Amino acid sequence: MRKMEVLSLTWDQVNFKERFIQVVSEKSKSGKGRKIPMNDVVCEELRKLKKDHDYIFYNKKTGSHIRHVKTAFWRACKKAGIKPDQDGNKLRVHDLRHTAASMLVNDCGIDIVTASKILEHSDIKTTMGYIHPT
Repeated sequence: MRKMEVLSLTWDQVNFKERFIQVVSEKSKSGKGRKIPMNDVVCEELRKLKKDHDYIFYNKKTGSHIRHVKTAFWRACKKAGIKPDQDGNKLRVHDLRHTAASMLVNDCGIDIVTASKILEHSDIKTTMGYIHPT
């Protein structure tokens, strides 16, 4: 999922029974909705969260969904031992889409066409640019 699709996620988009997240057309880059399958880890982590607001990730002061996570993401990377590269570039949230694409194809054996649909790429060439050797 794209960063804003995750950050603006609401509980009614999560289907625990059938194990998918419904990205609604209004929140997707292409304007088309899609279903994102959830694995055990995603299901378990979402179940742990309080369901005390429509948004899953929200600002307690404003009630709006969280829009920026850069600083918190870098702190989490540092805590996990993920350091900037030799040029000083830090891992970005968007880089996780590349990791997901690579894992779908390289580790899970999902074909590139299906991976392209999950990532919501309109051109398979874009997906090919996301997939890296592991």
